Amino acid sequence: MRYRILLACVLGSVGGSSFAQTTIPATMPTTMSETMPTTVPTAVSRLVSQLASDTWRDRQKAQNELVRFGDDAVPALVDVLNHTKDDELRTRARAALAQIEENRATGPSTITIDLPDATVDEVVKELGKQARATLSLNNMNGNPVLSARKAFKVERVSFWGAVREIDRVFGIRPVEWGNDQAMTFVPGNMGNNPLGGPSIEHGPFMIVAVGANLTRSVRFDAAAPVAAPVAAPARGGGRAFPGGGQSDFSVNLRVLCEPKLRILSAQWQPDVSEATDDQGRTLVAQAIPGSFNTSMPGRGWNWNQNVRLSLPAPDAKRLAVLKGVSHFVMQSKSQRKELVNLFDKPHPTATAGGVTLSISDAKRDERADTYSFRFSFNGAGIDMQKWAFVSQQLMSGVRMVDADGRVLLPSKTNENSNGRKYDLTVAYSRKRGLGPEQPGEPAKLIWEMSVETKEVSVPFEFKDLPLP
Repeated sequence: MRYRILLACVLGSVGGSSFAQTTIPATMPTTMSETMPTTVPTAVSRLVSQLASDTWRDRQKAQNELVRFGDDAVPALVDVLNHTKDDELRTRARAALAQIEENRATGPSTITIDLPDATVDEVVKELGKQARATLSLNNMNGNPVLSARKAFKVERVSFWGAVREIDRVFGIRPVEWGNDQAMTFVPGNMGNNPLGGPSIEHGPFMIVAVGANLTRSVRFDAAAPVAAPVAAPARGGGRAFPGGGQSDFSVNLRVLCEPKLRILSAQWQPDVSEATDDQGRTLVAQAIPGSFNTSMPGRGWNWNQNVRLSLPAPDAKRLAVLKGVSHFVMQSKSQRKELVNLFDKPHPTATAGGVTLSISDAKRDERADTYSFRFSFNGAGIDMQKWAFVSQQLMSGVRMVDADGRVLLPSKTNENSNGRKYDLTVAYSRKRGLGPEQPGEPAKLIWEMSVETKEVSVPFEFKDLPLP
């Protein structure tokens, strides 16, 4: 536990919200979304009036519902602050606005899209706009799904609910794409469905139960196995056999997060509090000390976790319950720098979060449509304990775009680390873009550096899962 908290502390604050100020951020919209149904202003007005209810439960419920409306509730809440003197109304309006602002960065998105005649590209762009994320379509080699126009409507659903509806209407689903691991939509027949299987949503996260594995192995070069197994080994859910055999049982989970989030590290295995088969046998194995994988490349939004359990009863058919918590360290605050004139000398530099980024070399190979850059990150003012964590995240915060904002994906990277200096040579190709349109020459380097993090616990509970 101490190591887990250390990871969350090393860049700054842990846990608590940084949106406690009562001033309204200038970035908040004051108009309704173009795709929002006309019934929304009426619903928001009704909820605002319920903030003055005589019943505390009704007041709290109205506040929570206003938060779910997100940006579309902001004008009405700001109006309360500007024209109401009632202290409780003002307090609740401020609290709702603060939570909406926090959700913009790290909370769940609430999606409403009403497009009666749209292409999938238009729908995905609107989803990305509302979810504050960079989403794209794979070229798909002229797949007719790109030009098909269909009616698409979702109202106040989660991000993942909107993604499921896109799959249902257009037959495309998200995958991780390129070294950046960005979310890209492809036809449903390309690979496995990351949303397939029993699932549970929690805030901006969704946990999917993928499958279960029950294996038994034996070593031929060991002593002959005996029929009766001995006690399970200390580190896991298997059962050892004197003859060198081993049996193991595990459940595979897939943890998805909204692509606007930046997950910096994840615990290898979730903490399991309850696991029972349909014969009543407890399957919770002896706990393995939790550790984090501190190398999360790109902006990954899809992680696989393996839950090791004790063996079920011989005649068990179902996993009656599996309950636990997955742990992540997430960026809660960052500094963003943009570097331009990348090929000019002297090359540009920028400093964020105590780290200085400089471009020491930039080359064009226009015949091959490739561009090579050498980045140097210097954290001379950072202690080694913090640098050990920060240095794992540096490349994931770098994004190269052309003059129109189209993303170029890295085609090759080489790295070298020496003390508090981290050198990275990256080759970008115009043939490797993020989306159906080929990007142009690199024009801007966008660098996002984490300066505050928080640990996030994502609970899950699955029932009645089949056993192998």
